[in-house]
Amino acid sequence: MPKEPAPIETRRIVEEAWNRGVILATASALPNVIKIKPPLIIEEAEVSLVLDVLADCLKAVFPRR
Repeated sequence: MPKEPAPIETRRIVEEAWNRGVILATASALPNVIKIKPPLIIEEAEVSLVLDVLADCLKAVFPRR
């Protein structure tokens, strides 16, 4: 299976994260790239939360992978 950019799926991941309270963005020049821009000071628990939400969003958008 060839790997192709997936801008539609990327947008869905960003929307899922928003609905779960995590703000992500897509790169304007590369709409299949997810940007994560944490604050300069961030707690380990906050990093874990964002990664957990991202993992859940990936599972929601790509349920069979």
